[in-house]
Amino acid sequence: MGRLLTLEDLQAHFEIAREKLSHDRAEILAAAPLPKDFCRDTYGFSYIRAERLGLTAVLEQLDEVSWLPMHLDPETEFLLENKTAIKKWLRSSVSGQPDSAIFGNDFVHALTRVALKNGWESPALYSMAARIGGLFHDLSCLIGLIYYGVWMAENSILSVPVSDPHNLERTAKEISDIMRSPEIALLLAQRELDSLHKGAPKKRGGPKLRVIENTHWDEPSPPPTS
Repeated sequence: MGRLLTLEDLQAHFEIAREKLSHDRAEILAAAPLPKDFCRDTYGFSYIRAERLGLTAVLEQLDEVSWLPMHLDPETEFLLENKTAIKKWLRSSVSGQPDSAIFGNDFVHALTRVALKNGWESPALYSMAARIGGLFHDLSCLIGLIYYGVWMAENSILSVPVSDPHNLERTAKEISDIMRSPEIALLLAQRELDSLHKGAPKKRGGPKLRVIENTHWDEPSPPPTS
């Protein structure tokens, strides 16, 4: 049986999801610390290799939620367009393991460390890549849900039925289907007509999120994963 969630209920679930994602991120970034005597050159080459592994894992996960009206752009985050910073680090004598403050992306740094510790064919590395991909997947779903929550508030949709509010992807998909349903389209059209008759001022648009518009969001999509 589904549950009828109000906007307040959704907000509470958003906060729980944010906390979980923050906890998962912290665990990922703390993984496999480097020994003090690690080889700088080996690390540099391994980082470049880890970039593609991480990006592939994230894109595979984001492909599962390609129906979202907006999504993250991991490519600009994962790939080093400018190699100046990493070259500078390779020539420097700065001690300690590198992070994004020095060059690159912290998730790629985590993958690099796991690869150096466990090997490029190790289950630990593929597990970490999948975990990073899952984090971006859930974050995209959360961004979508926040967007839907704003849309609901602006259109006075006070509650929606969802089957499993703890499943971000399923909840986002169900709310997306409701937003695109003929019943909602008819309701909003009627409200717009009533507003025109009453001479009400046109409402302002919602807040702009720093994400990329998905122009294929209205294409047929597969059911959400469990």
